[in-house]
Amino acid sequence: MLLAFGKLMARLDAVYAERAVRAPEAFEERINYWHGECGMPLALKEDMHRLRVWSNAARHMDDNRWQRDGPKSVNEASQRVAAVEQAIEALERSPQAGA
Repeated sequence: MLLAFGKLMARLDAVYAERAVRAPEAFEERINYWHGECGMPLALKEDMHRLRVWSNAARHMDDNRWQRDGPKSVNEASQRVAAVEQAIEALERSPQAGA
């Protein structure tokens, strides 16, 4: 989860590179910035926040949070990552994505 989230954040950093100067450092605030200031779709924002929570639980080896908030299966995690990848691909193809 850590690797997947990091790669997805890097792709979004590239999509919104023109607005990077004002983007907050913290992941939560950066995701919100991309949505509010750059027009990132709400569904992508929500999915990225879910992946952020999962990544944090994994990073901090927080078994309680993982059990409570983590994916219910490997399949759920894979499907969520795949959906985010598809949404980012659509942004990458969009000429106004970073505007």
